[in-house]
Order: sequence, then C-alpha cells, then structure tokens
Amino acid sequence: MQPLRGPIGATLEAVTAGRGTRHELGLVASASTCVLLCARTRTRVAASRARRQARRAAPRSDNVLRGSAFLRAQNGQYRSCAGSPVRLFPVDATTEAFVGWTFGTPTGGFSRRTGWEPQPFDRYALVTTCDAQGEFAFDRLPDGDYFVAVVVSIETMAGGAVSYVVQEGGTIAARVSLAGGVVQTVKMTR
Repeated sequence: MQPLRGPIGATLEAVTAGRGTRHELGLVASASTCVLLCARTRTRVAASRARRQARRAAPRSDNVLRGSAFLRAQNGQYRSCAGSPVRLFPVDATTEAFVGWTFGTPTGGFSRRTGWEPQPFDRYALVTTCDAQGEFAFDRLPDGDYFVAVVVSIETMAGGAVSYVVQEGGTIAARVSLAGGVVQTVKMTR
C-alpha cells in the first residue's frame, strides 16, 4: 500500500510521530474510515461487475432437464410429487457434502426427510413445481453437473377405533450431467 500524500499524508505522519493535535487525530480517523469504506465499496462494485460480466459471458445452452418423481406408500399406492417444489443446484464441494451426508452417497438417493430445511446453497438453486402428473422441467440450462432434489410427501390414514394421519415419503435426489444441448429425462423413485 502506498503512503498517503498531500495534507492527509502530512497529518497522518504528524499523528503517528506523536506531534498531532486532537483535531488532527479526528481528521486522520475520518480519513481512515473513508479510505476503508471507499476500498470496501470499490471491492463490492468490482465483484458485482465481475458477476454481471460472467453471466453475460457464460455460454447459454439449450440443455433441458425433464423428469418425474414418485414413491410407493405402505398401502401400495403410488404418490407423485404433484404440487411439490423441485430444486436444481450446481455440484460443488458444499452441495456434494450435503448430498453425501443426507442421502448416504455423493450421487443422491433417498432420505426420510419430508421437508426441505433452508440450505446455504438455496440462493443458487433453480426451483420449479411438479405438475399434476408429477412431472417437472428445467429449460435453457448451461453445461454442467447438477443435483436435482424433490420431496414426495404421502399422508395416509391409519389406526383402528381412533384414526390418525401417518406422514410417509421423503426426499429423492439425483446427480445429472448436462452438455451439448441435450434433453435429458430423469425418473426419481425409490
């Protein structure tokens, strides 16, 4: 870092040498705060500009991911993901660790979780909703590796004299690779 020049630099030198007045100390503190805040703002602006440029430069592709998700309940009936959100998030160290811990393998699988707790990578996830037939689609995806996850929740009546609702189902996840403008279909079940 280069030393400050001009009146602020001279004042800073006087203060650090022990010759500064209270007024000069306040001036140096204000100048230091301004330098720090201005540097932080420049960094934020530069990072924001870099993200915008990366988005513009990122090759958009015509990759399409289509799929369906369903589970079989204990009573033998199949239940689809109709009305449930489907999340698509890029593969990186954080998402691989999450999927490995939650589903037991780094490629996905099944977990008894019948809800989706907020995750740090949710802000990068694309979300769509399963239609009435339990199907979903993500269009215009860039080339890359992704995880797709969906919760299939099944509520069944149980009990004898006193009936109650049993919550069944869970979360299904799968790893997919897209490249070259493909249309890929994934069937998610257990």
